[in-house]
Amino acid sequence: MKIYFLSFSDPNLLIDNIPGVFPFFARELPTGPKIMPHLVMEVLENFHESAGVIFNTLYSWESKPLEVIKRKFPVYPIGPLPLMHCPDKSLPEVKTTIWREDESCLKWLDAMPTSSILYVSFGSVASMGVNQIQKLAEGLEASGHPFLWVLRVNMVKGSIKDILPDEFWEKTRSRALVISWAPQLKVLAHAAVGGFLTHCGWHSIVENLSGGCVPMLCWPLIADQHFNAKLLTDEWKVGLQLLQDDDGIVKKEEVTRAVKELMAGKIRQSLIENSLRLKEAACSAFQEGGSSAKYIEGLVQDMTNLSTHTKSDNE
Repeated sequence: MKIYFLSFSDPNLLIDNIPGVFPFFARELPTGPKIMPHLVMEVLENFHESAGVIFNTLYSWESKPLEVIKRKFPVYPIGPLPLMHCPDKSLPEVKTTIWREDESCLKWLDAMPTSSILYVSFGSVASMGVNQIQKLAEGLEASGHPFLWVLRVNMVKGSIKDILPDEFWEKTRSRALVISWAPQLKVLAHAAVGGFLTHCGWHSIVENLSGGCVPMLCWPLIADQHFNAKLLTDEWKVGLQLLQDDDGIVKKEEVTRAVKELMAGKIRQSLIENSLRLKEAACSAFQEGGSSAKYIEGLVQDMTNLSTHTKSDNE
């Protein structure tokens, strides 16, 4: 099986002929497998040999593409996984990275007003240039809104203290906290958090819509994140897109504008209501007779049958 990665000379080319997929621009296509390329290729090559495909999503969230895939393979949309064991309870703690979580941020959040904090995190892999980190910092400072910023030590070359000027720390000391890693599920579910500036990684999206369900500010960087951002902003309408200039930089002024719009703009209430509808659908899916509950039962049964047939063939 050969794998092809498409590229287009015109980034503004509209692609609207893929079954089950909403129209999108060429610039929003997932980027090539620059991260763990051998793993990505192996997964793609083995895809057609599988007996079915498990998705960490909800049928009603993505019914159109799931129906298309179903023509070729059995599908099992059993998500969102954070809600699997606790649709009516607080989310369990699940560690998904090697980074040490700084739990002290939760006490800091306890002292903040309800829905006042913008949580900023770009996941465990993505990186940024020094100039872009500085523009982000300047924009956050100028917005006037309090924020909790996860800034990994390996996200940018050089010391974070050296990259961000003393003026930034002085002006934001009373309303900001910068840490290297956070217990994300707990942070997103905290009452003080009112917005999420995210790289649009699928895990982060699912964790937010399963927990605090706050409006999202979308800053996609790599892989499928541009596609995910379009889903959030154009299809589900639970987030706002940060705009880049012609050089691919998100300027200070754009960060400031977007943060203010997300945290205090007229569109905020609509984003919240749309997010809550997605969460309510997810919670219902795990109730008796719900779609995710049924797909889990079907998955267990099909795996049992497959195991039985395999054992019989080997005897």
